[in-house]
Amino acid sequence: MLHLQILAVVFSLIPIFFFVLAITPSTFFGEHCRRYGDPTFNSKNTSSDRRPSTCGGTDINLKCPFQFSGDDLCPEHDVIEFSCENNRSVLSLSVGSYPEMQQYNFSVELNSIDYEQRTLRIFDPGVQKNNCSTLPVNPLSPDDDYYQPDAGYEMEIDPDTGSLVFVSCKNPVKSKYHPLYVDTACCNVTANHFSKMKAPPGYYSYVVVGESVVASDIEESCTIYKTAAVDLRCLPNVTAGDISFQDIHNLLSNGHELKWHGGLEIRRSLFCDGALILVMSQMDVSNFISLIYRKTIF
Repeated sequence: MLHLQILAVVFSLIPIFFFVLAITPSTFFGEHCRRYGDPTFNSKNTSSDRRPSTCGGTDINLKCPFQFSGDDLCPEHDVIEFSCENNRSVLSLSVGSYPEMQQYNFSVELNSIDYEQRTLRIFDPGVQKNNCSTLPVNPLSPDDDYYQPDAGYEMEIDPDTGSLVFVSCKNPVKSKYHPLYVDTACCNVTANHFSKMKAPPGYYSYVVVGESVVASDIEESCTIYKTAAVDLRCLPNVTAGDISFQDIHNLLSNGHELKWHGGLEIRRSLFCDGALILVMSQMDVSNFISLIYRKTIF
């Protein structure tokens, strides 16, 4: 019975240990348990004597984890950096691992940064808002995590984001429902526009729209040129087939919402969740130990 009492005491102390970790993170893990964007974290970085960052004639007070290259606003490795190129704020993101790592540049709307929700809006440099013949140049996928080398953050687009598939077809394709083939000719996007495909004259160009479109959904006479991420929920008439390529291009020009998170924050979440689970189950620890003890002895 003494063994049982000792085990019960030890297990009863575990929730207290995790609870202390959860409520006093600065004691054990510095400031990584604080939410970036909270006043308690950023107050030292947004003082009135700090000159706001400028790009393209627009002044903005960035908060950690964001800063422009060359600034000394955030702690090392706890920063996401922008560059200023041709008066545009640019975010460089990598995907994949070495040696297959790829790097892409996106324009950023700095005023779109939401520190509470940890989101910002990025734009593909290949898409011009008032020119529907322009297409995305950077691939984006909800299945990929994007990052900056040596930074402790990962970024992702909405996991519910769908994909557009740009195709060149030997024969005309008519479809009313899933998947929907939308003719791109109205914006002078022809098969020859897909230069890498070197399609012969007379081929037809479409963008294929639908939920979870896979290669087997594509007509046999068609060849895939590229894919592009898009939030199909913003195309309310897609199921009725009442959309044009101009509608799709307008959506592409609105950019994508990107969410950031860091590995240290995930670790903090695990500690806090573990503490909550153990605290919630504290009343059952003695019963659990008693059950194990009885089965072991008898």
